[in-house]
Amino acid sequence: IHIPAAAISVLLLGPGTDVTQRAMELIGDAGVSVAWVGEHGVRYYAGGCALTHSARLLIKQAECVSNQRKHLQVVRKMYELRFEGEDTAGLTLQQLRGREGSRMRKLYKACAARTGVAWNGRSYDPDDFSVGDPVNQALSAGNACLYGLAYSVISALGCSPGLGFVHIGHERSFVY
Repeated sequence: IHIPAAAISVLLLGPGTDVTQRAMELIGDAGVSVAWVGEHGVRYYAGGCALTHSARLLIKQAECVSNQRKHLQVVRKMYELRFEGEDTAGLTLQQLRGREGSRMRKLYKACAARTGVAWNGRSYDPDDFSVGDPVNQALSAGNACLYGLAYSVISALGCSPGLGFVHIGHERSFVY
């Protein structure tokens, strides 16, 4: 299939996809990120190379992750950008994570009520996509696509997906 690489920003490739070396070269030259995903787009396995030729952002990321005060400042700023008007000044990392989890549960419930979709909570088996109900399958597939896009942006900027702020200790902490 011919794809106009210059017209897209990220290409998600699933199982069984064959891509020629020349196609990957053209995709890279066009600045398109590539993410290899699992069946149904549920898992994200790998991404392409950075578009930057500088380690400036990676160095800044590592500096902020490594310094406890700066680390928490970044987390608070991330929350303030996402949730305008919310005061995060005295909150710990654990409290901020708890707020996000609570906010997401409320959001899922409110969206289900607004749209009339039956909602029994977020439930999925990462090893078996098919056991989830259709809503949870859609959320899992959507999250996988979002993670793939986030990973490709992080990589394109030359940052490390493993050096996270809200989440830590996983190879894709910054992605989450």
